[in-house]
Amino acid sequence: MYRTRAVIDMSSLICAGLVMILCLPRSGAVQCGGLHVLSLETPEVTISSPGFTNGLYYPDRCQCQWTIIGPEPYVLKVEFSAFSIEESQTCQFDKLIFDGTGSCDFKSPRRHCGDIPPEPITSSGNILCLRFISDSHIRDSGFRLTIKIFGNVLR
Repeated sequence: MYRTRAVIDMSSLICAGLVMILCLPRSGAVQCGGLHVLSLETPEVTISSPGFTNGLYYPDRCQCQWTIIGPEPYVLKVEFSAFSIEESQTCQFDKLIFDGTGSCDFKSPRRHCGDIPPEPITSSGNILCLRFISDSHIRDSGFRLTIKIFGNVLR
C-alpha cells in the first residue's frame, strides 16, 4: 500500500461520491496560475491573463496566483508587452499585484491597473509572486508579461 499526500485547492472543484471522490472543475471556473522554476537553461517565462492569448477579455471573478523561482544569486525582472486592466483610482476592483520580497505574503504589494503598462519591475531576491484578481463588473483584455533572470543579488 502506498500513501501519498496532495494539496488541492477545493474552491475551484465540485466533489461528489461515496467511497470514491470525483472532482471536476466547477462550471465556468478559471484555471490559471502556477509555479514556474527558471534556470540558466530556461531563463524566462511569459505569463498572460486568462483569455488573453485567444484575443478575449479576461473572465469575471478571476483569482490567479503565479510563483516564479529563479536560481540564486539572481533576481527576477518583469517586462510588460501588453497591459489593459479595469482602471480605478486605487486598483480596488481588477488588479495585478506583485510581491517581489520572496515571502509571497502580499503584505506590501505593488498594485497595477489601467491601460498604461507599468515600468519594468525587479524583485529583491530570486522569488517573485503575482496575483491577478478581477471582480464581476468591467472586463478588459488583460496582460502579457515576461519574467527573466536578471543580474546578481547583492549580499
